[in-house]
Amino acid sequence: GGRTFRMLVETGREQVQEDPPCACCAVHLARLRVSRLDKVVITHLHADHAGGLGRVMSRAVIDELIAGYIPLRAGAQISWEPQAEKTVRGMIASLNQWSRDVERLRNFGCRTSELFATLRDVRLTERLSADFIVPDVGASRLQRDVWNRMLDGRPAANDQRVRASKLRNPNSLRVRLHYAGREIELSGDCYGVGWEEDAAPCDILKVPHHGDAKSLTDTLAAKLRPGHAVISCARDYIPAKDRPSAATVQRLAGVGCRVWYTDAFNDGRGPVRVWPSVDFTIFEDGRIAAPQ
Repeated sequence: GGRTFRMLVETGREQVQEDPPCACCAVHLARLRVSRLDKVVITHLHADHAGGLGRVMSRAVIDELIAGYIPLRAGAQISWEPQAEKTVRGMIASLNQWSRDVERLRNFGCRTSELFATLRDVRLTERLSADFIVPDVGASRLQRDVWNRMLDGRPAANDQRVRASKLRNPNSLRVRLHYAGREIELSGDCYGVGWEEDAAPCDILKVPHHGDAKSLTDTLAAKLRPGHAVISCARDYIPAKDRPSAATVQRLAGVGCRVWYTDAFNDGRGPVRVWPSVDFTIFEDGRIAAPQ
């Protein structure tokens, strides 16, 4: 109908680094003059994936929010537990922010869609379709039960809370887009070993978990064989997390993939470039224009 369809997958952090300059997602959308989003997809509840939702909704009207978990009591808050394990404290902070953001979105008239199982071939436009993949339905059920209990003020066993928190990465949603014969894999933070059996060749891959050693296996890289891969990372290598991992980059290069980095990461192959974004264009005949 002559209208542009826009879908945002992840919102990034609420705040990002200033050296080198790096715009948060909301600021970048403003630069692109995007004031409306048909769909926003959040793969899992970590601050670097969902933390920027509040700022995004302040910049753009959102028609639909898609996620693996939508609180039964949007707006409810969990009491802070300073003595809880680090992973549980982080989960409480993320759940409280998520609950507030979902309540605000609903007050703005946004639809919320909770994914209980994988949806295949969802038609987004005449030529664009998507798979919304729930890696582990059982893990999602456990997380949903624990998180609803916590937000409702009901007790949840601590071992279940820890498990629900640590399942956030491996059970993050994956989004696979199909357009003009091309396949784009947006893999959240799914650890590579967890979706080897489900993997199929793709043209563009958003590398999971910031390209660390957990993000890919030899088997997964061989099955995906992407032409291009984007690693979301900061300027400096993080030794404690092996992020981004040289082994991951070598796996991608070994299957003929060109690797791109967000931000200004220096992989030692040339001068450091600050990327406001890593942009690909897929034309109607299937040609891919990579960043210049």
